[in-house]
Amino acid sequence: MKLQNLVSKLEKHHKKKIDLSLERTYSLLNSLGNPHEKLQNVINVVGTNSKASMAYSLKAILNEAGYKCNLYTSPHLQSYTERFIFNDKEISEDDLIKLLNDTEEALGDNEATVFEILTCAFYKYAENYKDNINIIESGLFFRMDPSSVFKKNICTLLGVCHSDHYQWLENKSIDGVIYEKTSKLLNSNIFVNKQVNDEIREKIEKALEKNKSNKFYFGEDFNISRSENGFIQYQDELGELVLPEPNLLGEHQLYNISTAINASRKLFNVTDDAIKKGIQKLI
Repeated sequence: MKLQNLVSKLEKHHKKKIDLSLERTYSLLNSLGNPHEKLQNVINVVGTNSKASMAYSLKAILNEAGYKCNLYTSPHLQSYTERFIFNDKEISEDDLIKLLNDTEEALGDNEATVFEILTCAFYKYAENYKDNINIIESGLFFRMDPSSVFKKNICTLLGVCHSDHYQWLENKSIDGVIYEKTSKLLNSNIFVNKQVNDEIREKIEKALEKNKSNKFYFGEDFNISRSENGFIQYQDELGELVLPEPNLLGEHQLYNISTAINASRKLFNVTDDAIKKGIQKLI
């Protein structure tokens, strides 16, 4: 209960759980010594849905290929420690309590939402493993999310964009959602997951027209399908892969996996065997 009590205490620093702004985040990061500026190899994971699945899929593949990863996700199932993965291991409760106490001390009397505090704390602890691959899942939207503070990254995985969370938007439409998720994406590499329909995909393509990133779209640059014999067939310009059936349930999970596979093949030194073994370990 110590950790939950501490988080409840942190929630009192701001009257709202969600308050879209970066001013408080930058202030806290500055008090912590700007740890986000010291992290290398950042991968942003953005979207309404599919973020965690894409992040865990990519991590599983990279681990099989010999890469060490830090991973930040939300929400959690049982404990806040699940959100904090460093050097491929979940942080202990005692270490997280110390980290959050130190972060609160740096915050002082300033306001910050609990999510901003948690995210900044992750960046601070990740300094201990700053050369690892840092896979950062965004919270609500991206433009004003604490995950958008980086000046450069390896790539962005852009998941499914849904008509959701309109109450937080001035433009209460799918166009508003897409703007929030894409307008601040860095110029690097963007891998776009399968969308709910062609209209949303076309809107995303249009929104990214001025972004100078290399862009890879599901259905155009990579694809995945289930064959009659139960195997999974993945295709991109580097060739076809026949994959074992993953343990993840749902057809949509195949699309999430394919986005992670494409990113791993394009940007990292991964073998086909590492991809297959990584997919088999997903649960």
